[in-house]
Amino acid sequence: MRKLVAACAVALILVPNGARSMMAPKYERARALWAAMQHLQEITSLLADPIDKIEYVDGVFRFSAGKCFVPVEVAFESGSDGSNQPPPLGGGSWSAAVGEPTCQ
Repeated sequence: MRKLVAACAVALILVPNGARSMMAPKYERARALWAAMQHLQEITSLLADPIDKIEYVDGVFRFSAGKCFVPVEVAFESGSDGSNQPPPLGGGSWSAAVGEPTCQ
């Protein structure tokens, strides 16, 4: 997991701000994970055990710890100004919303 976090951080540093439009899916997934990990303090406070697994299914990351998990929904916001014009290159970003913990 440390390697994935480091890779995400390096990718965000190396990509200039003006070039952050939609990229190849593997890079977009890393950007989505980065958006979710910005809420890591909140996620870990909702879990009693250390995180042992992170899954991604249909726009939701599941941070699991033992028999419990916290869902984090991510979405790409295009940065459109409301007009019928497409967003400028480099527009848009990922946002994340932390859900309620669930135990099985």
